[in-house]
Amino acid sequence: MINENWHNTWFAGIGANYQLSERLMLQAGFAFDQSPVTDSNRTSRVPDANHYDIGVGAQYKLTPATTFQLAYGHVFTPGGSVNTTASSSLPTPAARWSAITAPRIIP
Repeated sequence: MINENWHNTWFAGIGANYQLSERLMLQAGFAFDQSPVTDSNRTSRVPDANHYDIGVGAQYKLTPATTFQLAYGHVFTPGGSVNTTASSSLPTPAARWSAITAPRIIP
């Protein structure tokens, strides 16, 4: 068994919708997701770090029964050092994740 020395974490997020007009709603959000590993026990097996997430979106009401949605999300994961005494020597992990949702029509 491999002891990874993980610890309990917390996640917090906040989001808002703003009804700009009868047809258009704007959306935004931010979240923080704490990593269960620290610099001293981060290895190449679990190269995790804290995450900062942002998202923006919009909904446009085409008809009373149909809504068009478009959204974008991005996850920032600043790199942290990897404990090379517990794993092979690898570059410092840093991740960037982005997504754009395909337009979705809700009937």
